[in-house]
Amino acid sequence: MKDIIIVGRGLAGATLSFQLLAKGIKHHIVDQPSLSSSSKVAAGLVNPIVLKRLKMVQGAHEFMTHIPSFYQAKEVLTGFKFYHESTVRHIFANTGEINLWEEKKDNVFHSQFLKGFVQNTNPYLLAPHGLGVMEGIGWLDTNSFLNAHRFFCANNGISITEKTFTKNDLSTLVESGHLIILCNGHLLKDWEVLPENAFAPTRGEVMTIEADGLSEDNILHSSIFAIPLGEKQFKVGATYHWDKLNDMPTDDGIERLRTDLEKVYSGKYKIINHQAGVRPNTKDRKPIIGKLKDNVMVFNGMGSRAALMAPQLSNILLDYLTTGNPLPSEYNIDRFL
Repeated sequence: MKDIIIVGRGLAGATLSFQLLAKGIKHHIVDQPSLSSSSKVAAGLVNPIVLKRLKMVQGAHEFMTHIPSFYQAKEVLTGFKFYHESTVRHIFANTGEINLWEEKKDNVFHSQFLKGFVQNTNPYLLAPHGLGVMEGIGWLDTNSFLNAHRFFCANNGISITEKTFTKNDLSTLVESGHLIILCNGHLLKDWEVLPENAFAPTRGEVMTIEADGLSEDNILHSSIFAIPLGEKQFKVGATYHWDKLNDMPTDDGIERLRTDLEKVYSGKYKIINHQAGVRPNTKDRKPIIGKLKDNVMVFNGMGSRAALMAPQLSNILLDYLTTGNPLPSEYNIDRFL
């Protein structure tokens, strides 16, 4: 196999790197973390069901099958802790949501995750219709995961070069015979190597708060989520904006987060951090995997679901590279070319 260079070390690039290392395939990584930090601020939720509509994420059967073995194995390998199994308490907005929950939880796939509902006993939660119970999901501490990957690379001969990688750099390396795998998120859009209708990036903002009145035993979900980080800290998010596609937090963003939190939580809290990042969403909400041109591959477009999708999708890409097995048409980059 040709020398491999991964461009970008977010969740997609780091996960693919781990998979290559598991196969004993050496590679090099080029990354400029100051250009985009969407993976570092991502919630890292590993949830196969879209709670807003209770629809299964396409491919969720396969994605969930690979989650425990991948993340747990990497924790053992690196000595870092970054994957946390958890439960969700979803605040019902009305009786219609309860009826839909009752209907969906009897489906074969949904029944693994959607359970019954409970009455609210927390005086600080505004949940008059009760809460739905969801089990069997988890969340990835993305910062710890990326730190674990950096540590493991340093101890296994995988170099990481921090520099801005441009379209001109791509041309130079392609001519030298390297295999380039582009995992650089929404930044790929600016290279104009894919049609404009491929990407639909969104800026997301999150805040970290300290609060005494929220449960640290489960993830709270309504129009926002609140993930317990320990020591009475919670990551709360996230917003969706289609303008100002950069990593700068905004006043509008923090105001939206506060408003949504206070719709369901009446207790005191203190904001200790506020961050933003740009999700590499695609127009059809499906990942982009495959051959862009000779010696150039793309592994991208997982939006806010990289923690769920990347372990299985990186397996698929690696299988394609090593055996030539075809890529699934729903993810194949050919749909945009």
